[in-house]
Amino acid sequence: MNKTALKFGLRHFFSAITLVAGMTLISCASLYPNGSNPPEHFKLERLFPTKTVPSVAFDAYIAASPLLYLSQGKPRVIVSVSNGIIAALDSETGALDWQINAPVPDGQEAQLI
Repeated sequence: MNKTALKFGLRHFFSAITLVAGMTLISCASLYPNGSNPPEHFKLERLFPTKTVPSVAFDAYIAASPLLYLSQGKPRVIVSVSNGIIAALDSETGALDWQINAPVPDGQEAQLI
């Protein structure tokens, strides 16, 4: 490839990048015209544990994202703990509904997939 073709290609490449960046900035600015404020982000509110709702404490860490599950018409939060405990908590109070202990060999951690 000769130098002229390389210069031509680079010039058009940078022109295209500049055009895309400018269009992106313009489109972002037009989302909230006249200085209006963007919508607020979600606000998370702690349900448990609190002083009035102590919930359950585990001896190990929660190894996966909690799973929301509807059981017998009531929502439950299923958690997997690294020591092999799989537990269902009441979604409103954090109270333990049930738990099972999965066998975990010494020196290993349980992973629920």
